[in-house]
Amino acid sequence: MKITKRQLRRIIKEEMSRLTEAIDFASLTGPGSPLAVSSYVKNMSRARRSPQTLSDMAELWDAMLEAPGDVANARAAADSLGLAPALASFHARKLKEGEAYPTGNELRAAIEALGSPKPPPPRPRKPYGGGSRQRPWDQST
Repeated sequence: MKITKRQLRRIIKEEMSRLTEAIDFASLTGPGSPLAVSSYVKNMSRARRSPQTLSDMAELWDAMLEAPGDVANARAAADSLGLAPALASFHARKLKEGEAYPTGNELRAAIEALGSPKPPPPRPRKPYGGGSRQRPWDQST
């Protein structure tokens, strides 16, 4: 079956609109996103090595969205999930009533789309002695 230019343009337009509607990591941490969302997403991205912790953080976010500004409820939810209560109290204070925030599953999907974190680069090994002022270890022969 042959695709005409018009059909191809329509397909591309539909895909581009679908991609722009999806929530991604850059839109969540960018300058236009609220402080609570960008900070929480960065915390989630640091914890993405453990899928259990990531799901617990998504549940905590949903619990905080149920009652924005309720610090005691957020701390209790974090404590029951085994997360740090300070994480919950900081972000619960930043949530404002009546604002639209992404759900925990949307945050989790954006973090999982990043993939696994890269391991840190290996540290250079210094030779024995470390060199001197005139002949540093990396320039000695």
